[in-house]
Formats: sequence, structure tokens, C-alpha cells
Amino acid sequence: MPNPAFRAWLAGLLVVAGLYTQPAGAVVTQSVKATGTAAIIAGDRANAFEQAKKAALREAVEQAAGTLVTTSTQVEDFALFSDTVFLQTAGYVRRYRVVSQGESEPGTYQVGIEAEVDLGFLHQQLEARNLLIDAAGSPPLLCLGKEVLAESKSADLGWGVVAEELEKGLKDASSRFHLLSPGGDRWQPEEALALARSRGAEVLVLGQATLRPVPDARVPGGNQLRDLGIQSARAEVEVRLLWVDTGEVVAVLNQNTRAAAGSFDAAGRKAARQGAAKVAPQVVRKLLKDWQERVYAGRLVQVQVEATTGQLRRFEREFPQKVSGIDQLRSRGVAGGVGRFEARARHEAFQLARELSASGMGDLNVEILGVTVNTLSLKLSD
Repeated sequence: MPNPAFRAWLAGLLVVAGLYTQPAGAVVTQSVKATGTAAIIAGDRANAFEQAKKAALREAVEQAAGTLVTTSTQVEDFALFSDTVFLQTAGYVRRYRVVSQGESEPGTYQVGIEAEVDLGFLHQQLEARNLLIDAAGSPPLLCLGKEVLAESKSADLGWGVVAEELEKGLKDASSRFHLLSPGGDRWQPEEALALARSRGAEVLVLGQATLRPVPDARVPGGNQLRDLGIQSARAEVEVRLLWVDTGEVVAVLNQNTRAAAGSFDAAGRKAARQGAAKVAPQVVRKLLKDWQERVYAGRLVQVQVEATTGQLRRFEREFPQKVSGIDQLRSRGVAGGVGRFEARARHEAFQLARELSASGMGDLNVEILGVTVNTLSLKLSD
């Protein structure tokens, strides 16, 4: 009779290989032991216990994910997942119990747990993310970032920590994200989209950390932090997600962080890095939500057509029949002989262009002037 550890290992293998079919109501789990530690701050042992317990739960989920990694032939699909998944322990840990707790050394609290992790649900979540990125066509992403002082926002400090942390967050979330090199170009906010287009990006992740000094604080004994050689900085991090071709803003995300170090420069770098790192998981969620809507609910494709009034009417009537996957076509007006339309489509604009090239528009000549993921420009003539 196989022992429980072997059964858990085999279940994980079969889940990953796609060969395990669970009976209705059944689950595939793995029992793991994990420990977590946390600092005891100002004598608050209760808070230290909670933080150590959370760390232990994250460790339990990470151990279970390791089972999937080591038994999968597609290791790269899972290897880069970190806190963006492991922090969501509530959905993965079915039950747990604390088996030990206490100070492991002065000022440090340690908690040991035994946990039962839902391998099936964990695998489903990891795999679903990669499948969605693939279904969306893995649009090329460009991360750009700036660090500026509050009193002179136009002066880029050039640290590069915001872009670095945003890139790291995306890489940690999935190896499927197609990240482009940001290069070393200096840029202004109004130039970011043009730079992204020149690099071939379809999605721009644009971050900025605005840095401010934090008023000096007193510490026990009456001294100020500055007297002890410590300076503090606050970073106000804003990240915008945009589709490059249309300039459409997907989301605007914000995070404020504080940090202290031996100089304002070092404190500012630390605060900017921490703020960007905290925003990164939100960037992943917003991107995936947007891509999910575009893939499964239909994407919006902007169509511009150079044509006469009669040709535009014919286009509006026949285009949805000539090209598959058009759920709705709306006219957005005509100006200067150019008709603007909005197509709710199940395919990206490249696919629409390919089908239009194959099917044509009857006796009308069709010239494709330009195409991106979300835009299609055409010219009709007799």
C-alpha cells in the first residue's frame, strides 16, 4: 500500500500531467510542515505571532508549489511565481494548525504549522494565468519608470529602480509575459507612448516615483533621527497601464511608501523601490483582467476607413458578414472623408485584416493602410 507521501507526490504528478480526473467533490491535497518568523517590535508579541504565522502559511504554499514544479515537464511555467501567488494563501490552504510558537532568539518570534494545501486549485491558478497570457497573444510589454523630486518633477534622477521593480514583478508572475528591454533612453511623459511604439510595444507600463523628505521625528531619549545620521523619504508611486496603439488607459495605480537610510538619496531609492514592488502585483492583476475581458468578452478594435459616403454605408453593412468574429460594429462619425468605426470583435485586428484580405469587399478595392492589435486602417475605392 503506497504511503501518504507517495500518494501526494503521485497526485501532484497526475494533476500537472493532466491525467488525473477528480471525482465530484474530491480534491488533491498535500500535507506540509512549515515555519515562519517575524520580528517582535515594541514588545508586541501578538502582532509578531500573526506575522510569523502568515510567513509560515506562505512557506507552506511555496512548498506545495515546489511539488508541482519538480514533477512538471514545464518547469519554467511555474518557477517564477513568487508572492503574487503565495501571498494568496487563503485560497490554497484548506486547513492548518499551529504546532509550535515562541521566541526562537531574542527579538524574533517563530511559528510552526502543519497545513493541508489544495494542489489542484494551486495548479489551476498557476496554469490559468499562463493560458490567459497565451490566449491574449502575449502582447509585448515595455516598462518605463522615473524617479523625480517633488519640487522639480521634470528632473529625472535616473535611478531606474521603478522600472526594475515593475519588470521583476511581471517576471515573477509569469515567464509568459513578453517584456521588452527599456534601454537607457531619457524620456518625458509625453514622449513615453512614442518611445513604446518605436520599440514595438503593445502595452506600456509607465511608472513614476515622486520623492519628498519626511519631517524629522524624535526617538526615545529626545534625539531626532537626523541627529543619529538617519534621514527619511516618502515615495508617491503612480503606475499607468496603456495600450500603445490607441493610448487607452487600462488602469492608474498608486502606492505611498516611506523609508529611512543614512542619506536622503539612499532613503529615496529604498522608498521608490518598495513602492514599485508593492504596485507590481496590482499591475499583474489589472493586465490579466483587461486581457481576460478582451479575450473572452470581445475586444474593441478601432477601424478607420477612407471612403465615399456610399462606400462607408456599404462597409458598415457588409464588413460584419465578410469577417468572422464581429459581434457589433458601431459608427463613430465621419470627418474629412474618413469614417470611424468601433468593432466589438473576438479576434485582434491582425486576424480581421487577414480575413478581409482573403474575402475582399466584392467589387470594391480594399487597401490596408495600417494594422496593430487594436486598430485597423483601410482605404476603399471602386
